[in-house]
Amino acid sequence: MQIKRIEISNFRNFCFIEIGLGARINLILGQNGQGKTNLLESVYLLTTGTSFRYGDVESYINFTQPDPRLLIRGTLERQGLVSDVRYSLTNRTRTIEINGKKSTTTKLTELFSTVLFSPESLMSIKGPPEQRRELLDEMVISINQGSRTLFTQFRRALRSRNRILSAIAQGEMSRNLGVPVLESLNPTYFDLAVKITMSRLSLLRKIMPLAAEIFSSITRNATPLSLEYVASGNSFLKKELTDIYDAMHKRKIELFESELSAGTTIIGPQKHDIQFRYGGKDSRIYCSQGQQRAIILSLKIAQIRYHYELYKFFPILLLDDVMSELDPEVRKGLITFLNETDAQTLITTTDVNLHEELSGKGLVLYSMFNGKIDPGSAKI
Repeated sequence: MQIKRIEISNFRNFCFIEIGLGARINLILGQNGQGKTNLLESVYLLTTGTSFRYGDVESYINFTQPDPRLLIRGTLERQGLVSDVRYSLTNRTRTIEINGKKSTTTKLTELFSTVLFSPESLMSIKGPPEQRRELLDEMVISINQGSRTLFTQFRRALRSRNRILSAIAQGEMSRNLGVPVLESLNPTYFDLAVKITMSRLSLLRKIMPLAAEIFSSITRNATPLSLEYVASGNSFLKKELTDIYDAMHKRKIELFESELSAGTTIIGPQKHDIQFRYGGKDSRIYCSQGQQRAIILSLKIAQIRYHYELYKFFPILLLDDVMSELDPEVRKGLITFLNETDAQTLITTTDVNLHEELSGKGLVLYSMFNGKIDPGSAKI
């Protein structure tokens, strides 16, 4: 899969740029603050309908221009099928079109796949549990192309349940009225909660052995890498659907009064955690920062290889200034992977010498300054 050409109008610090992308490695060189990440974000928006950065959608639009309409348009090819995709934003109204017909983010993720490497994702182990959950859920959606709907349904069910719990805790709804409403919501909520948990576990079971192998290769370390999927202090990694449902139902009964008092849902996948084990020990405590980044990198590479195994095409890879975050040995391992993997890749960097480490085959270098890109077409 690849993007042949992309046009970007009024997006962040871009007025207008148009660029034809190489089929393999596209290296975007420039100092910080010139718009390199904005280019990767535009690709991500075009292929997923969402951003990997925080902020209101109004922050996307370059309001210095007379026509404050954001438009990202690209020609994408997947296994011989060419599509014209448009993402536009006007007055907070988002429109997605595929070949001239209105579409949705769900349809985008069914058709196109994009994997992001960023400094934030490489810090997931060290960060709070929600960062690891977010990392894993992005992987699930990328691999299981229809699962975005499942996550949307779960978030909706969680909000509904939290509204009732909050109303009871705040005295806005009596317990006698609120509890029956809560009980009516529980079957849908817990059914979705179990499905989310199973989708995570299914993916982890399949790619974790490969991730452990990759970790050993890029770090040249034989210490085994494993993981635990933790819910309510217990490992769920080997549990099956009925086990998970029974465990959640039991916790629902045990924590009934606690949820009513807290005014929020405290049972479900939004509270679970993933612990990576290095030689059987928690990597948050016993691994260096470089080793932690190598673990996440290995997991991402395993995701990409597993994606190819399933669908026979690679997703688009976006690497946002991650090379400078890696230890030399791990950086070398990532570069080896990129040189050997037939995937379209966009890499942002401030390192003027990085191209010397990358394969000459299909490598294209672009220079970015002040929101403008020079396809200088330094094909190397």
